[in-house]
This record gives sequence, structure tokens and C-alpha cells, in this order.
Amino acid sequence: MADCRAVLHLLSLRLPHSGRPVLPLLLATARRRTFHLWALEAPIECKDLLKERGYRWNGGEDGRPRAWFRDLDKELLVEEELFLAEKVYGGPSRHELIRIDYSNRFSDRV
Repeated sequence: MADCRAVLHLLSLRLPHSGRPVLPLLLATARRRTFHLWALEAPIECKDLLKERGYRWNGGEDGRPRAWFRDLDKELLVEEELFLAEKVYGGPSRHELIRIDYSNRFSDRV
């Protein structure tokens, strides 16, 4: 019961700087469509560059690609594809996109 009360209290708060209520912001974020961008076969010497850019490594044990990946909003995809082509691959980028929405955000089947 204490956990339920704590969560209800947190959801009733407002953010300190903007004053916006927490619950509507959480719901809007959960509904937002994003993309997993997988940088397939990225050269190992680019790992630090990818880390700095916010990429995370997936070892492939979970059935997903053994590659670097990053979650992005749709508006940032073109910019990120250019970054990969210019800075990582030195030519056409080898990447895969997977759309993430409310139905698969926390699913193991992504």
C-alpha cells in the first residue's frame, strides 16, 4: 500500500522548472513514436564516437542485432543517417530502423 501511495504522490507533482504536471508528460512520452536505429557492422574504431553520440551496445544475446543502437525521434533520423554515412562508415550507412510505439516499447519481441 505504501508503494501505491508513493506513486500517486509522485504522479501528482509538478516539474520544478516548467511547473508542468508529471502525469500528462509521462503519458505523452509513452505515446510518442520513436525508432531504434541499429548501426550494423560499425567499425570497432568508431565505438567511442558512437558512445559519445548516445549509442549503446547490444551483444546479440537477446536475439536482436549484435550492434550499436540509439533511440531517436523521427525528426532526427535524417541527421543521424548522415552522421553514420560521413563519420562512421565513410559512405552509405548500413543501418536498420525499428519503429517503437506503445505496443512494443517494453516488449522482448522488438
